[in-house]
Amino acid sequence: GVPSDLLRRRPDIVAAEMQLAQYAANVGVAKKDFLPTLSLTGSIGTSAHGVDALFGDHSLSYSVAPQLSWTIFDGMARNYRTAEAKLQFETAIDDYNVTVMNAVKEVDNAMIEYNYTLEAIDLQKKVVEESKKSLDMSVDLYKSGLTAFSNVVDGQMNWIESQNTLVELEGKALTNLVSIYQALGGGWQAAGM
Repeated sequence: GVPSDLLRRRPDIVAAEMQLAQYAANVGVAKKDFLPTLSLTGSIGTSAHGVDALFGDHSLSYSVAPQLSWTIFDGMARNYRTAEAKLQFETAIDDYNVTVMNAVKEVDNAMIEYNYTLEAIDLQKKVVEESKKSLDMSVDLYKSGLTAFSNVVDGQMNWIESQNTLVELEGKALTNLVSIYQALGGGWQAAGM
């Protein structure tokens, strides 16, 4: 139930994605070495014998020359560089997939724990209500003279313990919410809290 855009903001996923992009670019650079290179060279000069004819029509000379170079025999070095770049790229893809899978697992575990804690809170609220009813019945029976005061004390202890458990579960829910924020890299809002 978590949008993938939230997961993509995690620092480890961002780093793996950038690493993947770098290795993809390296594959492109390695493949570029198979293409010929074209370069243009040029020069401009003057052949004047005096300062007054320095920029005259016939004293200016220039040249432009294209140069095409293509390395055909390089001992298979380009093939090896390309193969190495492809292997690095494939490894980066595997690393990225593992990073994403770990992120999904962390988020799933955090959300499952959070949901279980919310369910436990709901159940504990019912326990608090029932222990309060039990306490009230013990007080009524004591006032009627039908039971000992120790039953009232036991009822109060049970009620207080159930309230303490409820507070602990609510604290655990907040801790689990923080775990969800950490697993997502931030930016998530709880609907129930």
